[in-house]
Parts: sequence; C-alpha cells; structure tokens
Amino acid sequence: MMLRSRNGNTAAPAQDSNDISVPVKRQAVNTNDDVRDQPKRKRVALSDLSNASSLSPLQYVRVSAGFFVEESMVAVSNNLLIDSSKKSADKEQQQKRRGAAKTLEVKVDETQSPSEEQSHMSNKKRFSKLREPLSDVNVSDESVVLIEDNVAEEMEVECPEYDFDAECAGDPYAVSMYAFDIFKYYVSREVKFITDLYLSAYLRHFRPKFRVGDYLKVQPQLTKEMRAVLADWMVEVQECFELNHETLYMAMKLTDLYLDRVPNVGRDDLQLIASTALFVAAKFDERSPPLIDDFMFICEDSFTREALIRMEHKMLKVIRFDLGCPLSYRFLRRYARVCKTDMGTLTLARYILETSLMFYEFVPVSDSLMGAACFLMAIRMKKLGDWNPVLVKYTGYRLGEVEPLMWRLNHMMVMRPKVYDRLVTAYNKYRHEVFFRSAAVPLLDDVFPTSEPVGPPPHLGFSSF
Repeated sequence: MMLRSRNGNTAAPAQDSNDISVPVKRQAVNTNDDVRDQPKRKRVALSDLSNASSLSPLQYVRVSAGFFVEESMVAVSNNLLIDSSKKSADKEQQQKRRGAAKTLEVKVDETQSPSEEQSHMSNKKRFSKLREPLSDVNVSDESVVLIEDNVAEEMEVECPEYDFDAECAGDPYAVSMYAFDIFKYYVSREVKFITDLYLSAYLRHFRPKFRVGDYLKVQPQLTKEMRAVLADWMVEVQECFELNHETLYMAMKLTDLYLDRVPNVGRDDLQLIASTALFVAAKFDERSPPLIDDFMFICEDSFTREALIRMEHKMLKVIRFDLGCPLSYRFLRRYARVCKTDMGTLTLARYILETSLMFYEFVPVSDSLMGAACFLMAIRMKKLGDWNPVLVKYTGYRLGEVEPLMWRLNHMMVMRPKVYDRLVTAYNKYRHEVFFRSAAVPLLDDVFPTSEPVGPPPHLGFSSF
C-alpha cells in the first residue's frame, strides 16, 4: 500500500522575508508498484525501548510558573465557569445553587474587582500578573474560598508607539483586528481551571485545564526514556507525512494529557495512543489529514483500524473534546512575526523547541514561556540582539522571567547527545539545508556543569505543583 501525496505545493515554500533565499524543499520521487520503490517502513516506535538510555491549591496561577490571568478571575464549579467581574446573583439564588449541587466557588473580593470601565480598556493594558503565590488553602467540596485580588497588578504598557497588527491591517489573512485578542485568549487558557466531573478528584488541586502533571507517578509501566523514544518517533512521522508543525505539537500535548488523566497505561498501548493523537490533531489542523490506513502502514499493522477508532473516541472523551489547547509553537511564531525575524532565526528557535519535546522534565512549563525562551536563545545564538520592549509588549514577559528558562534550554541542547544519543531525528532534520542547517549553529556557553540534571528552573517544574 502506498502513502498518498498530501502536499502538492512543496516546491514553492512561502518566504517570510524578501532578502532571505529559502532553499527549495526536496521533491518526493515518483514511485510505481515495485516493492523496492515503496517508502521505507519506519521503525516501530517502541521496538528499541529495551535499549533506551538508561499542591498547594491555587498555586498554579502564580507568576513564577509564567502564567498570566485577567484582572477578573473566575468562579469554578463542577460544571460552570463564571466571570466574577459581573454582578453576582442574589443571595437566594446562590443558596439554591449551593444546595442543589455541591458547588465549589472561588470569588474575588468585590472591593478589589475592576470597574466596568477598566474591563473595557484597550487590549494592550488588560494583562495582569500575580506577583506572589497564594497561601495554602484546604478546600472541601462545599467550601467557599475568598481570594484577595490585592496581589494583581497591571502591567506597564511597553513600546506604545509600535503596533505590528496595525501595520498588517491591509492583509486580510493577518486578521489584524483579532490577532492580539486571539493570543491573549490562548494565554488565558493556560490558567483555565479544570471543571470536569470525571476529574472531580483533582478539583481540590485547582489544576489548570491544559497543564500536565507528573503523570509518571501513576504510570508504573512507563519511563521518561520511553516517552523520549515516542516523541522522537512522532517527529519522524510528522516528517514522513509532511504534516504541519502545529499538528506535531498538538499531538504531543494530546498524548501527555491522555497519559496524565488515564492511569496505568500499558507500554504496548503507547504507539496506538501516539498514532491516535496524531490522527486527531491532523484532522483538526490539516487540509488533507492522513488516513487510518496510513497510520497502520507506518506502524506495521501493530494495531487494527477498529482499535484506533476506539482510542480516538476514548481520547476525545478524556479531553472533553476541547482541542483549543495553547501550543508553544503558535506562541513562537507570533513572537517571531511581531519582531519581523528572518526565517533562519525562527527555524533555529523551532529546532530548540522541537528538541524539548523529548524531555519529560519540560512538560509542566507554560507554553507561552517556552516559546519566549526558545526565541530568546535563538536570537542570542545568531547575535541579533536581546530581549526588547517589543517582546515585552507582545509576550507579557520581562527578561528576568525568560532568561532562567533559556539557560536551562541551552543546557538541554548541550546534554542532548549524552542523554539521548540515539534519538537524532530532530537533529538530522534540522541539519538539512531546507531548515537552514540550524543544528550546526554553535550553542551558547553552558552555565551549568555536566552533572546538572536537565530540566527547567525548580519554580517552573513539577515541584511548583
């Protein structure tokens, strides 16, 4: 069985800069029915695993984790998200709600809530930051927790004279009227609380909906090395099918979310889970997604068509059909775009970000912060400058928040050949001239000793949960 061609316009990639000559992507060779000319079968993802190298409630929304929230916080119940900046219902209705269903409400002190006039202020001024973590609170199903909003502080508007979206107003494909709000919405989704009934046991922890926990604690059959092999294989499949990079990152996120929410997954099910995640992500993001038969072929029929369909149903149910998760790759592209960065620098940042997919330690880090740190590292490696007011304006992060993670990512890149010496798919991919030979660009000097474990700063890792 042959893989069908999915991209008929690969010979003329779009160029983001007029003075950058982008090499033409190599063409796929026409094949016939001869078995010798058929695509090379990819390795089974987990076939070489045996040789792989050897809350406090409410603390998730703190600034140390790189999260930002609106000045109007939300009230969380088992089935409902309520904007607490609006006028609360009368006491009778509140009592009925508490009596009818066991409701957990988180309210903002009304004396600290923003006025109606402030809630309609311009997009540039509506990000707020929690300056310090909230104190520990024991929460029961019927408790009411009052959160003081006196730690929220409005960010200073940076670089007001520069408006990238206004410059793109003439391009209808740039959706400049909505671009700022779209990414502000993605940032807000990083701290959207879980309210699903099937996760009622987690409600005591108030975990943000798309943030992945240390799920290896509930997956006794899985290891970090297994996940790294799986991520390396998913990058290979993305290249084989010529899928968008957004598809890869969404598939990786779906895989982590599934493993985080379904305990005791067997090792033999990993490839089926990853294939299903790629299949779902492709249907969400691709114009012409791969067929189920394509995944069966690439996995050498290690599962049946019916098994993948059943897993698709289960995965969508587990994530509550919510595919609008924030992705670090989307943030990275936005940051590079507003800075009018050349394609070579963006590709270098993509290489760093794609390498991080193999490292389980970086799973809990905010996607917006990961994109910012990879971009900072790329512009420093290319000696194109440093963090500036434009980046502060469009990322919401200052240098002191991004730089610690950037140095940890640099240490990750230095240690990658030693930690995962056989997992070279991303490295080989970005050595090619199509990707500007990004893997050959010298790394920054490592500020950590080789004995330092790979991972984010402690306040951004699993210990921050």
